[in-house]
Amino acid sequence: MMLVLASATVGCAVFSLTWWLVRVLRTEDGEQGVEWRYDISRINELRRLDRFYRVFQPAIQFFARFNRAVFRDSLPEIQRQIQAAGLPRFWLAEEYLGRCQWMALLLLPWFLYGFVSMAGAPGVVPAVILTGFSAWYFRHRLAVRAETRLRTIKRRM
Repeated sequence: MMLVLASATVGCAVFSLTWWLVRVLRTEDGEQGVEWRYDISRINELRRLDRFYRVFQPAIQFFARFNRAVFRDSLPEIQRQIQAAGLPRFWLAEEYLGRCQWMALLLLPWFLYGFVSMAGAPGVVPAVILTGFSAWYFRHRLAVRAETRLRTIKRRM
């Protein structure tokens, strides 16, 4: 009986995951509601261009709200770097930063698996530290990309 229950649970989980992925990967445009029209158009275009954003939009939006409050002073510089790096104009700084944070958080299970299998329970600490470092690295990579592109543009002139 336990095997049947386990198989049914796994089957339901696989069905739910597949159904969710199919629904998320459709690029249906958002409906105009009380939101600002430009914001709806911006999000629709961003969903069309970036598959990662399309799949994880709710999580990125959650981190964006957090970033608006915590990193308020850094957002103008990040927005400038997004434009200088040549990324699509549809990205807001807080959303791009949320994307970096979410990517780092998605790496956490692999870091945990690696460090806990090597060091046991104390391996959780370096895994969490490496996750924080990954978020910083993704943010730093944007700055380097912007600086490289600006340098290339200046050399061509």
